[in-house]
Amino acid sequence: MSERNVKIFGRITSLQKQIDQMLDQISETAMLYQQLFDHYLDQGADAAMEKKVERILERKHLTSALCKELEIALYTDMLIPDARGDVLELLHALHDLMDLYKDLAVDLSIRQPRFDPALNHELMAVVKLVTEAVDHLVKASRLFFSDYRAMQHDLHKVGFLEGEADDLVNKLKRQIFSTDDPIYKKIFRCEILDNLDDLADSAKDVAEMLSICAIKRAL
Repeated sequence: MSERNVKIFGRITSLQKQIDQMLDQISETAMLYQQLFDHYLDQGADAAMEKKVERILERKHLTSALCKELEIALYTDMLIPDARGDVLELLHALHDLMDLYKDLAVDLSIRQPRFDPALNHELMAVVKLVTEAVDHLVKASRLFFSDYRAMQHDLHKVGFLEGEADDLVNKLKRQIFSTDDPIYKKIFRCEILDNLDDLADSAKDVAEMLSICAIKRAL
């Protein structure tokens, strides 16, 4: 079997487990944020919402610790040194997604934007599209470390879902600006949507990074 066909960490299962743990935190955080946003639209800001924010922050801190441990371990345990730079870049990009989720959760908790209830269904649709995009990114990231040739479907889905989220965000922003509300309220609400759009864009950027890394591994 050629070197390019082996799993990227060979028989070093401890690193693989840590990466899986990090990816678990990202996947769980995406689901938690979806629950948080749904709760906020339905119940407003309350103690239950703040507990969800705390759970997201806990996962962010755990992900930071795992990323740091992996960064150190990669310089001492990795069997394929040529791939080290790509793996580190990927881990940092995934960690940045957690930073965005943390910012989204804290921002929603502090600023508490008031949306027209008539928009709730489409607002949740945006969040669900972002969650699904991140979920496919996590799946593709797992495959990168085990069977990179199988990740193309998930990478394609990330790009498709990002485009769907972008279209829906633009539609919602037009609806928000078509109201008679003060301009500062319109801008305020649209900033929340822009932040969600940025998260989807970041997921797409990481997916494109994975695609390039896969091409390099196949050479």
